[in-house]
Amino acid sequence: MDLSIVILNWNAGDDTIACIHPILQWQQIRPLIIVIDNASTDGSADQIAAALPDVQLIRNGRNEGFAGGSNRGMEAALAAGDAPVLLLNNDAMIAEADVLRLLQTLDERPEIGFVVPQIFNAESNDLISSGGKNPVLHHQTRVRS
Repeated sequence: MDLSIVILNWNAGDDTIACIHPILQWQQIRPLIIVIDNASTDGSADQIAAALPDVQLIRNGRNEGFAGGSNRGMEAALAAGDAPVLLLNNDAMIAEADVLRLLQTLDERPEIGFVVPQIFNAESNDLISSGGKNPVLHHQTRVRS
């Protein structure tokens, strides 16, 4: 199943690596993982490159902020093909089963342009965000606090 995942990094190599490692264990989805490093000054871009050699790492010459970095990642993902794109924060984690259900929704409902999981605190399991009418329930992302 095709999927691109875009993850931003800025001075948080450990978080970014911790975010990606579980994704590499997925069984049904083998995503293209694109990390946008927003001009980190702590060596985390090199840390990510060494720890995750199969990840596409794009090093921005300057910090383009969340929107600019995300746009750069989306451009790279779209240039790689027409697969759906998952924009994932580096302090988040998402289960493969939930991604499969999100992708299934996109397949079954072609009028939908994007889907968003509910977001829960990983430690307390408190709901952080659930926007609008969500036709797909129980697709969840956990955020480390």
